[in-house]
Amino acid sequence: MNQLRALRIPLFLLGLALIFIAERYLKTYDSYKLAVIIGVLVALIPMALTFLFMQKAKSDGLEAESQSWKLVLGWKILTMVGVGLFYVYKLTLDTSMNPDTLGQKALLVLFLTSLFLGLFMGLGVEFSHRMNGTGENAEPKRLGYSAKIWLSIGFLFLGMFALNYGAAKQDKVFDLSYFKSTKPGEATLNAVASLDAPVRTGVFFAKDSEVASFVREYLEILSKKNSNLKLEFYDKDFYPTQAEEFKVSKNGQIVLLRDGKRQRIDLGDKLENARKKLRTLDAQFQKALLQLVSNQGAIYFTSSHGEMGWGIDRHSPLRSLSNLEKILRSQNLAPKTLSSLFDAIPEDAEAVAVVGATAAFTKEEVQTLRDYLNRGGKILMALDVDSAGEQAEETVIADQNELQTLLTEVGIQFRKERLANDRDFVRSTRQKFDRALIFTNLFGSHESVSTLTRNDEKLNILALNSGYLVVESGSNAWHPVATIMSLRSTFIDANKNFEYDPNEVRGSYPLAAAAEKAAADGKKSRILVFADSSMLSDPPLYYNGNQWMALDAFRWLTDRMNTAGALESEEDVRIQHSKSRELVVFHSSIYIAPILILILGFIVNRRKKGRT
Repeated sequence: MNQLRALRIPLFLLGLALIFIAERYLKTYDSYKLAVIIGVLVALIPMALTFLFMQKAKSDGLEAESQSWKLVLGWKILTMVGVGLFYVYKLTLDTSMNPDTLGQKALLVLFLTSLFLGLFMGLGVEFSHRMNGTGENAEPKRLGYSAKIWLSIGFLFLGMFALNYGAAKQDKVFDLSYFKSTKPGEATLNAVASLDAPVRTGVFFAKDSEVASFVREYLEILSKKNSNLKLEFYDKDFYPTQAEEFKVSKNGQIVLLRDGKRQRIDLGDKLENARKKLRTLDAQFQKALLQLVSNQGAIYFTSSHGEMGWGIDRHSPLRSLSNLEKILRSQNLAPKTLSSLFDAIPEDAEAVAVVGATAAFTKEEVQTLRDYLNRGGKILMALDVDSAGEQAEETVIADQNELQTLLTEVGIQFRKERLANDRDFVRSTRQKFDRALIFTNLFGSHESVSTLTRNDEKLNILALNSGYLVVESGSNAWHPVATIMSLRSTFIDANKNFEYDPNEVRGSYPLAAAAEKAAADGKKSRILVFADSSMLSDPPLYYNGNQWMALDAFRWLTDRMNTAGALESEEDVRIQHSKSRELVVFHSSIYIAPILILILGFIVNRRKKGRT
């Protein structure tokens, strides 16, 4: 009997641990449901034992001991209610796995609260139960008191967690000691360094403005890079002539002026209103500078073969290029639609993009692209294994035999076989399909991935349904090179079961490749190929890695590498204690120190009771 009593707690904790392991690590495996069922059964065994002990004590007339067992059973029931609420909550979620409705959020709070309070109550009850008498000497009131104390401590910690969560989510921040604005990034420094003529920069802020000091610090760093950036600081109310010259109607503005053209950045004169804009000042300044000093280029996107477009498609975001459009416009590049390839490419085209075509190109259309390349044109091509949209089962991607012929001439071949990775992948739907959602930080030394290469320790790019490329020697003086490679644990999923089979080979497969050759009149023909069009779609372009991939790709194609490099931004940066020393300090001050104080108080209190 004593052995069964001793096994209650280990068995219950083992059951909870099995449920946790199943949810955390086995979701994509066939053994997931079995592991959950075993975990629940193992947790129910000690609950059944506790109920039997309670009934036996009651039948023996030991009411006090029966009441003690009832409290011991209570914390286990509360904990398992939390487990049950978790699965109810899970059933209400859609594929995004995010609680969107009020009901889902309420279930989330309830299951977390039940689990947390159940375990805290158990800590107090079981500790007291070990020292509790049996039979007629049982002290249920003592257990009840301990349960109330530890439930109070649990509620205290829940309040702390809720307060910290609310503070993290609340937009309004009371910052009394520290504010970090953005610094000039590599791309902006390069753009300023390339200035070959003066750019007047009128900075209009009130003399007592708190924003002015942050702006002055940022701009003075840039002006040291190139004396052609001329800084002029004014208060609009005291310098009306200069305000009229720069067309400024209020303080809190930066105006760039060159050859009668101007670009304006409106930050605001009050710090509480300018905080958010200051965090993205680097991106705003670079965009304004490029629009002022560079000619707007046109990127033509083919559109008559079911290609992806920049109209926002909420039903199929993986077929939308709206984020790519914003990136291009930030570089003073205007995306335009190319409705037909049976005519010559427009003269103002800096590059042509073929992204996510679902229908085949004709021989005549490909000849138009070939002629454009031979004249020193630039082409970006992003191909597909199959449709990246939500209606993938209804869309068949045509074999691009004519495009393949053009790529073969360049020395690049596209293989319409999906890559997968069962070790390193993006866990999105918690299904096997997730293994096709791969990421990588293996980049070459080519200019088109220069920013990624310099930051490969902290940047990854996502490919959500990728084929792969084969890079060989090109004809007609083409020089192809792989620029982005998959992780070495990636394999070609030949039978499309998302499992690594013995006949499938792991390796580092090219996801992108670039090629270049000399053309007439000293021009250079360039082509950049991606094995997955979703790399340029809206969801991946929310991530820094894919953003820099797209930026440098079009910078290289359009000969704008003088602005290559990363931008700086402090926007929406969360406090993350990633370094081990910071992690120890943070958790020690927030959690460990209060727990140690509580334990010390408990021990001292126990000694005092022992003496009495």
